[in-house]
Amino acid sequence: MFIILKNIINFLIYLIIDSFVCIKKAETRGGNLLLIRLDSIGDYVLFRNFIEIVKKSDEYKNCSITLCGNISWRNLAETFDSAFVDEFIWIDRKKFYGNILYKYRILKKIHNAGFESVIDPTYTREILYGDSIVKTSCAAEKIGCTASLDKHAKWKRNLLSDDYYTTLLPSSTKNLFEFYRNKEFFENLLKQKLQITKPYFETKNVQLEKVTYDKYVIIVPGANDKKRIWNVNSFISVAEFILNKSDYNILITGSSTETEIAEHISHKLNSSKVYNLAGNISLSSLVKYIEDAKLLISNETSSVHIAAAVNTPFVCISNGNHLGRFNPYPKEIFDDAFYVYPPQIKGMINNFDNEENKFRFSSELNINDITPAEVIREISKILK
Repeated sequence: MFIILKNIINFLIYLIIDSFVCIKKAETRGGNLLLIRLDSIGDYVLFRNFIEIVKKSDEYKNCSITLCGNISWRNLAETFDSAFVDEFIWIDRKKFYGNILYKYRILKKIHNAGFESVIDPTYTREILYGDSIVKTSCAAEKIGCTASLDKHAKWKRNLLSDDYYTTLLPSSTKNLFEFYRNKEFFENLLKQKLQITKPYFETKNVQLEKVTYDKYVIIVPGANDKKRIWNVNSFISVAEFILNKSDYNILITGSSTETEIAEHISHKLNSSKVYNLAGNISLSSLVKYIEDAKLLISNETSSVHIAAAVNTPFVCISNGNHLGRFNPYPKEIFDDAFYVYPPQIKGMINNFDNEENKFRFSSELNINDITPAEVIREISKILK
């Protein structure tokens, strides 16, 4: 109830800010396109290759493209996508939500830029983020999608923010894998079939900040949702198996908020073959490290999407959240993706097409019902 009340207050504050920002209509500059993408790192990995396609399309090839993005993946975008983006506007989601002055400055900057077109391809549209930016822009063309069928969000968008757009491109009601969802949007936008078949990175010019390591496996023990974090002792058991049964080194990675769990694992293993890089490398370096790894072992995080993009086999421990949308990977996109689920999902996976809707929007299954032995079984198949 508190969160609902807080969201209502923030929406009312936004409407007040919007009214002040839009008192004077900005002068529109022709050929000026704003792309909005404010979700997480993994979402960006599954979206980013379409920026190049837009930049080279007949419709937008003469446009100056500004990307309004989540600051959490700034290094990733500026390293790999600057060739297709003329300018970046970075947003700290926490500050944009709760800091009135920060929100005002961002919205005023976007309004005054005078974008001719604004496009938000996000399937899970957010009223207080992407939708509000679309409304405050003075663009003549505002394009989004009909968006997710999640009943908790759909009625709010229908009531409050669908009218912010001049065009809402149709979204299939099927439970599409997120890469295909993005492909659907841009095929509808550009009115043509696209030949792209999977996410990918061009890494040849990436310079590692740290030293290189010989023959290693990467472990990612953190995640930004507690429901998706496997027990730390289970990760330790898996790491001990790798150290005892193979000659591979282990790199532990994660964000700056996951240094404590990474340090705990490193301390418990107490091995010269274990290197803790959590919080100490950039996202662009992480891409290169994952590309050069023999195997990635991870909770369901952005790391598995990076692994698929650079063709590194991975074992993902997942409670089945957003089943069908973000996991498991379709075989035709990446065939070296191995998932370990709680027993309730493992038992239905052969009837996946009929059962996936049970966990389409969320899963409350306990990830710690997964045993280290199950994960080790998948690892053994790969390390052979």
